[in-house]
Amino acid sequence: MKQGLFQCGMSINVVKIIVSVMLLTTCCASSTAQSTNTTNGKKPTIDSATILHIVHNETNHSYDAYFEVRYQGADAIIVSLEEEYGSKVRTWHITKPDLIVGTIDDITAPYRAWIDFTAENEYGRCVYTIELLPYGEVGGYYIDGEPVA
Repeated sequence: MKQGLFQCGMSINVVKIIVSVMLLTTCCASSTAQSTNTTNGKKPTIDSATILHIVHNETNHSYDAYFEVRYQGADAIIVSLEEEYGSKVRTWHITKPDLIVGTIDDITAPYRAWIDFTAENEYGRCVYTIELLPYGEVGGYYIDGEPVA
């Protein structure tokens, strides 16, 4: 058990107040809570990312992409959508470990789009990209920029 003394000086209406606070920190090596997705001293991996299905929204010339991604070695994943001729990137930070099933809605149908899944920890990062051709057809899968066989 470690103890420390923290002092803070404040001036309020010309009266100086000294606040002393005892900081108590308990260090336990054997009983720390951990996520199910530990790093094991390695950079994270994305085992798979797939488009499950596409739902077309004819009224607004867009579609919704339903996806699934499996990853290890990180406590969260960042999902980003970039659209051809788009002026912004939409990004979501998801903290569900191991397996994520989700939807990206209103992707502009007549243009290409890229969905990036990024897992990161203190040892590095892994980016899994799904390229979508116009109207939601999958054009390719890439891990850190290299095509997936």
